[in-house]
This record gives sequence, C-alpha cells and structure tokens, in this order.
Amino acid sequence: MKLSLCVATKNSAEYIEKLLRVGRSFADEVVVAVDASSNDLTERVCHEHADKVFRVESPGYVERILPWLNEQCTGDWILRLDDDELPSVGLIEILPALMNDREMTHYHLRRRTIIGEDRTEWIAQRPWWPDWKLRLFRNIPSIVRIPGRLHTGYEVQGASRFLYRGSIYHYDFVYHGEQHRKEKVRQYEIISPEKSGSHHYSLPDEASLITRPIPADDAPADGYGANRPPAAREPVRDVDLAEIDRAAVRECEYGPGLFRARLDCVDCPRVMEAGRWYKVDVDLRNDSPVAWPLPEMGAPDVRIAYHWLSADGDLYDYKGRRTGLPHTLRPGETTRLPAPVRSPQEPGDYILQWDMVVPNVAWFSEQGWRGPEIWVSVEDA
Repeated sequence: MKLSLCVATKNSAEYIEKLLRVGRSFADEVVVAVDASSNDLTERVCHEHADKVFRVESPGYVERILPWLNEQCTGDWILRLDDDELPSVGLIEILPALMNDREMTHYHLRRRTIIGEDRTEWIAQRPWWPDWKLRLFRNIPSIVRIPGRLHTGYEVQGASRFLYRGSIYHYDFVYHGEQHRKEKVRQYEIISPEKSGSHHYSLPDEASLITRPIPADDAPADGYGANRPPAAREPVRDVDLAEIDRAAVRECEYGPGLFRARLDCVDCPRVMEAGRWYKVDVDLRNDSPVAWPLPEMGAPDVRIAYHWLSADGDLYDYKGRRTGLPHTLRPGETTRLPAPVRSPQEPGDYILQWDMVVPNVAWFSEQGWRGPEIWVSVEDA
C-alpha cells in the first residue's frame, strides 16, 4: 500500500521543512499546494522536499482547495496534515498496519496542541482535547466527500476507527503569536459572517490552561527516520481558482424539510456531579420526508448532539459529544437511543440544550428547529 502525504501551506518557510523531512521518511509521495500570495521562501523549501508542488491562487481558506488537492495524490491512502502539524513516532510506526487492514476505509486521529516555548506540554482540556481529526483515508473518490467549506473536514463511507495510539501534534500556538491568531479569527468572521470567529477558532488563556507533558511513548516525530530524496520532483505548476473549483463537491440539495424531528429526553438527571459522564436515553422521531441512514450507508448523516449554556443563556460548551443512529430511521419512525452526556467541569446551574446536526452541512437549530432545554444543577464531585 502506497501513502500520499498532502499539505496546503502559506508563509511557512520557517517551520514547514520539519514536516516535509519527516514526511519524506514514511510517505511514498509528498504533495504540497503553496498559496501564491506567500511572500517568503515557502515555495523554495517545499520544492526541495516534495514530489509535487503547486502554486495555487489564494483560495481565502484551505478547505476550498482540498477536493482538488486530493485529485493530485496517487497513493492508495492519503494522510493530510496542516503545515503547523507533525505526526508522532507512534502514528508513523502503525501506518503500515492501518493501511493493510482490508476492512477499514478511514481513521480518526487524536490531535494534541502544543503550548509554551519549550514545546514540552500540550493542552489537555476542551476545546483542544480530545480533538479528533479524520485525516487518514483510502484514496477512493467514490467514498470520499469533501464539502470544501470553512472548517469542514472529510466525509468517508465505510468502516472506521478512532485511534488511541499515535497522535498528530499541532504547533499553531508555538509558531504564531497572539496577533496572528486574532487576525485569523477576523478572517474567519469575514468568510463566515453568520458565525463568530471563535466558533471556528479558540484563543487560549494561558493562565487558566490545563496542560500535560508530552508522553514519552508517543513523542512528535521531529527528525524521525531517513530523509530520502523526492522520487520524481516535478516542476512547480500554477493553478488558478477556476481549476480548483471544478473539483469542488456539488452539494446535495438539503431542503428545509430535512431538519424536522421530535426529540424527547426520557431520564435526564436534574442534578449532576461536575465533570462526569451520564447516559441519557432519548426518544427520536424522524419527521422529515427522507430516511436517515447509518453513516456508512450514505447521506444524510444525522446525529444527536447537545450544548451547555450558562444560567444566563450564554454559551458555555458548544462541543457536546455527537451520537449516531443505531439503525436507519425512516420517515415517521421513532427510536430510543442512549446519548452520552458529560456535565460541565465547574459547579453551578446550567441549561442542557439538545440539538441535531448533519455534519459539515448544518445544525438543525440553524434551520429553525428547537430541541428541548433542561435545567441542570452541577455539584462538586
């Protein structure tokens, strides 16, 4: 099985060489798209270490070029990494076994965000942990869907696993200063004005962060392996947005009728201990005109989710765990399923707000649907 490593980058000359050198040690092909608006030596560095380098017209945000970037990869599998990430040694070591598993089509990888100038600790709290990313998948276009919108990922059909061995390390807070991060939030708000920039990107308050040391048995692969030369270095090719957008996914037409459901909590506790998991049974009825299939059976992939609000109605934690359906749910059918809910870490009064989502498409609440809201008192554990 051959592996393609693909990366999209801009103004990363100071640090991307580290990723590309590591990539050369385990990937059969390294493919890089360099934003044409880069004003440093990024393109030169990439051309020294990659098999294919493309100078792409600035797309505004990286997700726009991902469908096109996939088409440039020839490996049996694709591993996509950001330019400010590194795989761990543990992940690299298990890649051959992962790709040779005939049943799997994709894997979700853990991402640890590094903090501090000494680069020895990672952030061990929400929303930075756990931070699951679907980054390793079979290069079969018929099973891979990439919406290409801001901060959307991949949708891959077939069997998958969440890997508890191996990690991706994220160095954004090391490579970039506070001003750069604030500018990123501002850009997100321009691209996606209906949502605040913080919906896509969280700025850390280092004074209150929970951190842990990098595990010795899963360290970043800095300087890992032999740096083999590119197998077939190709000339840099210019790519305009017209070519990029021709590869874009043609979105399914999800009408407003899809986002109709009835959700009732059966046994949600009104008093919870801080930071604990609870199993909450919910009854879900499909009031839409279409069937909701299992994730591996196609779209739409409908999931139950929840948010925590403060007693004043302000958002406290947006990223509650999502729960998939236990079986295909046809129009008018009802099913009962257990939804894992984790209580807030801090004592106080909260609102547990239920929601539903079609990942990378829309939240039901954004389409006018309103789920139940339950007052919960959280006490010290």
